[in-house]
Amino acid sequence: MSENESGQSKGDERLLVLKSDPRIANGLVAPRSGTGVIALVIGACVAIALVLLVLSALAVERWIDRHRNAMQDVSATQAEEAPAPTRSIPPPDPMKANATLRGNPGAAFSADNYPFEALRRREQGRTVARLSIDASGTPVRCAVETSSGSSSLDETTCQIALRSVRFDPARDSAGVPKASEYKLPVRWQIPQ
Repeated sequence: MSENESGQSKGDERLLVLKSDPRIANGLVAPRSGTGVIALVIGACVAIALVLLVLSALAVERWIDRHRNAMQDVSATQAEEAPAPTRSIPPPDPMKANATLRGNPGAAFSADNYPFEALRRREQGRTVARLSIDASGTPVRCAVETSSGSSSLDETTCQIALRSVRFDPARDSAGVPKASEYKLPVRWQIPQ
């Protein structure tokens, strides 16, 4: 340490300054050193960063609330402006009007009527026939709409339907009998 004119070193001068400050002497304030100042600056920066973070969070929260309210207003406006969905029901097809089966058509498709050729080949399946029915309720035409895979079963389905199946005819809005169509499904299974 270097000495000054009074014979005291710089370290001694600093010690005299520290002892002369009553706050330091009484232990109320710690003497400032280089690391203490750095710690103080870092603490101030952290405090400022926390304040900025809180302020940013509040600003974001306000922004979200403002936009949420705006979206609700838009949704409410669109709901008011949008027309109610309409359901359109097509008019009934006059060819598919309400002909109803008379009696039990299943009896006509019994094991006794199973085609011999189909039995011999062990053929079975489901045939769907479209019947054209006149105003008296009698089938006048038959067309296979879905084949069973066996021509014998399909042909027999139409033969039996034209010969044995009868209907109560469809009626128009005035109650007058009219021609119509009917889908007749028949399941052919080899009898046990």
